[in-house]
Amino acid sequence: MFCLNCGVQLPPDATSFCTQCGSPVKRTAPITAPAFPPPLRAPVPVSVAAGASGKRKSGAKLLWGALGVLVLGVLVVVGTHSKGWGIDLGVGDSAVDTVRNGVLGHYNTTTVGKAFEGTFQDPKWKSFVSAKGTTIVEFNGTVKPKTLLTNGLYIPESSSDANTPIIRCIDALNLQDEMRQEAGDDSWRFKPVYFMLHASSETFDKLNECVILRVTFQFALSADKETFSMAYIDEKFSNQAEKVMDFIYH
Repeated sequence: MFCLNCGVQLPPDATSFCTQCGSPVKRTAPITAPAFPPPLRAPVPVSVAAGASGKRKSGAKLLWGALGVLVLGVLVVVGTHSKGWGIDLGVGDSAVDTVRNGVLGHYNTTTVGKAFEGTFQDPKWKSFVSAKGTTIVEFNGTVKPKTLLTNGLYIPESSSDANTPIIRCIDALNLQDEMRQEAGDDSWRFKPVYFMLHASSETFDKLNECVILRVTFQFALSADKETFSMAYIDEKFSNQAEKVMDFIYH
C-alpha cells in the first residue's frame, strides 16, 4: 500500500501512521472478486390439483352445455317458424300441383290455388330450379289498382311495375292534358302513381279500367318436395306482407 499524502510505499506491517511523513494511514477492506452466480436450474413443474382440474373440466362442460342450449334454442325458433309456414300436401305429382293443392300453415282456410286464383286475374303457374338447386313454384296474376286500395293496400310510388302501365294508359287514353292540369305541368310523368291517386274520381276510374298491375309470388319446395314455404312476395307488397295475405285469404 502507499501513503495517500507523500506517496511512499508502506510496509505491510505499517502502523496507523506513515513512516515517512507521519500522515494517518487509512486501510480499506480488501476487495474480493464476486462469487460466480450459481448455475440456473429448470423450474420445477407445478402440478394442478385434482380438484382444480375437475372444476376446470366442469366449467368447460357448463360452457359447452350453455352453447348447446343456445344453438338448440335458435334451431327451435327457426324450426317453429318453418313449421308455421309448412303445408299439408294434397294429391298431385308436379311441383305446381304440390303448391296449388297445398295449404299454408297460417292460412289454412282453403288451398293455395283457390286463394290466389280467386283473388287475382289471369293466373299462371310455373316451376323452375334456382341456381342453388331449390325447386321454385311461381304464381303470376293481375289486379286492378282500385281493388288494392279498397282493401287497404297502397301502391308504392317508386314501383316501376305500377308507374309504367299508368303512363301507358294515360297516353293511350289521351289524358295528358287532364294530368297536366292536375299537376300544373308535366311533372306527373315522374310521379304517375301519385297523380293517378290524386286525380279526379272520373280520371281515376278511367285509368283504373285501363291499368293492369302484374303481381308475382314464389314458393320454395323442400329438398324432399314434401313441404314448401313462401319465398317471395311481389315488391309492391314488400312492406305489406301480412295485409296482402289477409287480402288473398279473406
